[in-house]
Amino acid sequence: MLVGGLGTYAENMTRKFVEQGHDVCVFSLNTGDLPTHEIIRGVEVHRPRIANASRIFPLISWDLGNWGTEVKFFSDLFMYNAMSATKLANYLVRKEGYHFDIISYHDWLNSIAGMMVKDELNLPTVFHTHSTEWGRTGNGSGIISSLERESAMSSDGIV
Repeated sequence: MLVGGLGTYAENMTRKFVEQGHDVCVFSLNTGDLPTHEIIRGVEVHRPRIANASRIFPLISWDLGNWGTEVKFFSDLFMYNAMSATKLANYLVRKEGYHFDIISYHDWLNSIAGMMVKDELNLPTVFHTHSTEWGRTGNGSGIISSLERESAMSSDGIV
């Protein structure tokens, strides 16, 4: 039995995929002090550096204005998602010739990238939800609930 949430689950699943002979490529958030690319236990890890877009988001949505200082977290996630999806589609697939059978993404934290890659490359996607905004907080953020709902509706599978 595994305990520890999304990160522990993803680490153990990717390790098992590698053990079964699959090529695994992971995109992860970069705090600024991590390498942008490395191989860890056979898993190719990409961590694009992100630009700060937090000044922009309160202009876009009233809901984000309510996030206060946490809008920087949403900004980081948004930029990481956009940059990761762009790198995967334009660099790995179109330039380097990588072939992916399926795109798997977890929770609302990665839903922007998952939906962008699906739209850009028309690949099958699986949305993993470990909890929902409604289940975590009751009403919570409308933005997070919308991302969860759209990810579930547009994915080819849900775990």
